Amino acid sequence: MSGMDSCRPSHEVYCFMKSITLSQGLNQEEIVRKKLELEELEQQLAENELDLSTARRDLHLFENRYQRTVGCKYAELDRLKASVFEMATRIYPDSKDFRSQAEAAREQAEQSAHNWEVYQEAADVELPEPSEELKKLFRDAAKRIHPDLTTDPEERERRHALMARLNQAYELGDLEQVQAILNDWEVINDWDQLTPGKQLSRLLKQIGQVRHRFNQIQTELEQLKLSEMFRLKDFVQTSEKQGEDVLAAMVVEVDEKIQNLRIRVKNLAIDCSQL
Repeated sequence: MSGMDSCRPSHEVYCFMKSITLSQGLNQEEIVRKKLELEELEQQLAENELDLSTARRDLHLFENRYQRTVGCKYAELDRLKASVFEMATRIYPDSKDFRSQAEAAREQAEQSAHNWEVYQEAADVELPEPSEELKKLFRDAAKRIHPDLTTDPEERERRHALMARLNQAYELGDLEQVQAILNDWEVINDWDQLTPGKQLSRLLKQIGQVRHRFNQIQTELEQLKLSEMFRLKDFVQTSEKQGEDVLAAMVVEVDEKIQNLRIRVKNLAIDCSQL
């Protein structure tokens, strides 16, 4: 065998090298396709996160409105109910039923008073309607920092914290804070250091995480819409479009119950004073 022949790669080596080159080419094509797929999913994920944040914000605003108009009335009503049962136990001290009802009524009154205190300050805060600029900035931020766009556990945890800040800033209508979160964001990009196989593996994992988050958002929205307060919000808003003020009607109804209980408390107080 000549020296020249000994320097030529064997047919097996040539085929092996050709298969590697072909495989790398196929990987690159798949990487391009998956990148495009991930970009589309990122855009949709940002929209879905915006929908969820908007639904939470709207529910929060309605809860504040409800507490401001009706919640305070129920707190007063529960307080009077507790007073009625407590006076009944004084008149009938041997009645176990009155004692247990009095305890339950007092717990309910304390819970109602607590709920009113929790919402009292928040009810006085008027949150601005989110502007188109704020929505656009939120989408941009969500696409960059979303925790489901990384496969690193520590980075994922950091992004979760940033998303919580982002959602809070959006709910408060704080455009400057959303912009500040974006400005502070730093991405460590090691993409070029990965082999094509690892690049493809990362893309597939990111796509899987994003699709999983889609399902989580859908579940959270469904649970939100099944809550009693959300259903009441929808009913009130639908009724308002028809010219009906449901919350005002609830206030009238509760006020009547309050007046009746006040009379009952007064009469029971008289009975107690005669014991």
